[in-house]
Amino acid sequence: MAERLGVSVGAVSKWEIGHNMPDLTVLVDMANLFDISVDVLLGYEPAAQRKDEIIDEIRMLMGQHQFEEAEEASRTALIRYPNDFALLYSSAILYQAAAMEHNNPEEAQKSIDLYERAKVVIAQNENPEINEFVIDSGIAADYMLLDNKKALEAYKKINFGGIHNTMLSLVSLKDGDVKAALNYGTYGLIDHLSNLFNSGIYMIVALSQSSKSKDLDSALELTGIMINILDMFKAVPIGYNSKLEAVFIILKAYIYSCLGDTKQMKKAVREGKTLAQKYDDEGSTANIGEYMKFFYLDNKMYGTMDSIGQNAVKGIDRLIKKNLMEIAAPRKKAIEQLYSEWEKYDI
Repeated sequence: MAERLGVSVGAVSKWEIGHNMPDLTVLVDMANLFDISVDVLLGYEPAAQRKDEIIDEIRMLMGQHQFEEAEEASRTALIRYPNDFALLYSSAILYQAAAMEHNNPEEAQKSIDLYERAKVVIAQNENPEINEFVIDSGIAADYMLLDNKKALEAYKKINFGGIHNTMLSLVSLKDGDVKAALNYGTYGLIDHLSNLFNSGIYMIVALSQSSKSKDLDSALELTGIMINILDMFKAVPIGYNSKLEAVFIILKAYIYSCLGDTKQMKKAVREGKTLAQKYDDEGSTANIGEYMKFFYLDNKMYGTMDSIGQNAVKGIDRLIKKNLMEIAAPRKKAIEQLYSEWEKYDI
């Protein structure tokens, strides 16, 4: 080694026993000799890597409910990196989880402080799933352990598109305002049901494109679950839910077509089209307030819009012929068989 580096054997011996250190130029030559970086040679770890490891450790400890150890790791790291966004945000989540676990207002306040500090340096953020709205939502949740009035104000301020209606129902209930809790709860229920049914439709169609029989069976089972849920929230025999129910019955017919069960497909088509026609004949509208159970808004005229439209038969016709054909093209034959049966069945 001495020969390769152009130094004396005595110099290398002193490095080995720790009596001396090579100068910078020799360190570079040594790194080249071993084909490694000077950082690796010296055992230096970049700060960004150390921070990532600390954050991973905090998350791991938090996941194991070892909050004291996680908080200690957070405090130590924040002394070294007091303005690092990722560390501040992760620490805020840690104290929020601990506050909820222990019902501890002090930890909730610490979480709020860390969230606020994270907002100051949010320009550092590289995670597209995190923004000021997400942080403000976290702060609002923390206030529920500190000051219910402030929690109410915070959630109202960021209730864009009714996204926090469910939480506002809870905060209103804690505030003793039962009417507001029912009001926000109704909005939240409608929104969640809408998302549930839309997700159900997309999942059923996605599963239909699988070649595995178990996926088609799952799609069939999911249509049944959606129909049952719609029935549970139905206040009258024929109403807005009936239109959605007709859609899921036709999707069931589509899955039967994919499975090659012509008999069950025809039966489901007749059932779905009969229900859709009955909805149209009774002049039903999209006013959920008249047809939905557990509806507690003062204004019963709560309308909604969907891709089916006001006329159920025409809307489902378009759904099969156009929409389904566009997104489930690999099942073209099954869709054509379904549409042929739909078209020729005259109520």
